[in-house]
Amino acid sequence: MAEKSFEAFGNLKDSLDYLYFANNNGFDGLGFLNDFPQFARDYQEVLPAYSANSTLVKTVYDQFQRDPRINLDRNDLFLKGLKEYQDLNLIKKNLMIQTVQALNNLTLAYEQGLPRLDKDSVWLLTNATQISKEIVDFEPVIVKDVDGNRIVIQSSDLARDYWMVANLLKERPVLAHQAEKFEWLNRMIQQVAWDIFDYEYGPKYFDKKSYKPNDPEVWQVILSFHDYMDALPAKLEKDGIPIAFPYWDSSLLKQQIADKANRTIALFYLADLPAKSFNVTNYTTKEAEAWNLFNQGKISREELGKLIDKASEESLACGMNGTKLFVRQLPREYDEIVKTYKDPVLKGECIRRGFYGIFGDRRNSGLKNTIEGFTGHFTGTERIDEVLDKYWKKEWEIIKVVDGYEWLIWGPELGDAGTMAYGIPLARKSLGIPLGWIGGEPLPVGAGAIPGYMVPDNVLQIVHQAFADKNIVSFGNLINPYSCIQETERDGTSKVFSGLRGLTVYLWKK
Repeated sequence: MAEKSFEAFGNLKDSLDYLYFANNNGFDGLGFLNDFPQFARDYQEVLPAYSANSTLVKTVYDQFQRDPRINLDRNDLFLKGLKEYQDLNLIKKNLMIQTVQALNNLTLAYEQGLPRLDKDSVWLLTNATQISKEIVDFEPVIVKDVDGNRIVIQSSDLARDYWMVANLLKERPVLAHQAEKFEWLNRMIQQVAWDIFDYEYGPKYFDKKSYKPNDPEVWQVILSFHDYMDALPAKLEKDGIPIAFPYWDSSLLKQQIADKANRTIALFYLADLPAKSFNVTNYTTKEAEAWNLFNQGKISREELGKLIDKASEESLACGMNGTKLFVRQLPREYDEIVKTYKDPVLKGECIRRGFYGIFGDRRNSGLKNTIEGFTGHFTGTERIDEVLDKYWKKEWEIIKVVDGYEWLIWGPELGDAGTMAYGIPLARKSLGIPLGWIGGEPLPVGAGAIPGYMVPDNVLQIVHQAFADKNIVSFGNLINPYSCIQETERDGTSKVFSGLRGLTVYLWKK
């Protein structure tokens, strides 16, 4: 070792100091110089850790070296990262690779300016990653469009997103031991981070400012949304509401959607938070006040119209305020829909006049074959809708009630476009049901958008068998009338597409 030491330090004094330090403490001085000659002069920091757990030290170093995102001094990052492990008393632990990746990314997040988390909070992340990698599973989602092009959905800032997962566990420590929720929690953080920080038309677009991952406003949204979604399963069970999408239980969710990419996309759809939201309660109150003034003869019809327009404008919240309003309205929306679902008369109205009202409107606006390919409601035949009624009855019924309720309640106030933009997204989220969209080109004049419906694998298999596999399914297990390719083609549709994080992904072309 003496020769190796002199070779590393180039002078006798430093070489002897190293030999004394290594031998006096029983450290593996030779192995260290063989593996990490570049850190010879940092031996007082690295050698003790190397001698205690050379495998871990090599893994930590290797992960920093392999990370293509890093544009900082990798050796310096390694030294700073290693100190984190030492401060947390983790050097002698048998850490899984996902734990190392998490701690390395926290080191990188600190270098990017995010606040340092306390030891107890980092321990929560460490323990959670040792239980399951799903809490920090940031593997990119890769799908292909009809032309074979690869579309990659991934985090634009992994260090940021790791830090946000850790901060969520800090704020809600009990989650660190609830492994069945890890997949959902990870996807929620990924999607909300994209919504707020990365999406071109997210809150930053309307507010003309950028947000930081540690901004109080950001965490007000995240924690409020999390708390609502975390309490939702118990509310659904208590109120006897069918479970269409068990997002909170990874085992149950994998039974519904076995494919990881589709499951992830469905969770992204569920976690998506808009930057625009409409306060329908505020609007209806002000509208009623305006009509009251008009009926009393205090204002003219022209003034009535101006007051109603003003009420509509004032009820639309954009930017971070829009996102906050959306989350704040979830409980009220849930209560209204549950009340409707439990009333047989109201439920029937929502399905008959609301849900099928949406289809009827599209059917009368140039999509007759498209709609009739999906539902036999207008023709008395058995189509996809009827198969879902038979094999996914309760879950399909609650989706019909949710969408139908919005069409009946919001439609007269917001019109078709407003209902699709503000009403249905809020209603679906309030019951934990993902919302994605499938559309067609060209869109007939007057025809509105059609929501997509997330259907479990086993039910999709029955649909495929019933209709000779002639229908397409979008990412996230989504189907809707545009899935009926032969029928929608007869309406003049030449392309069918879906949306993923602001991208248009074509599923079929004529």
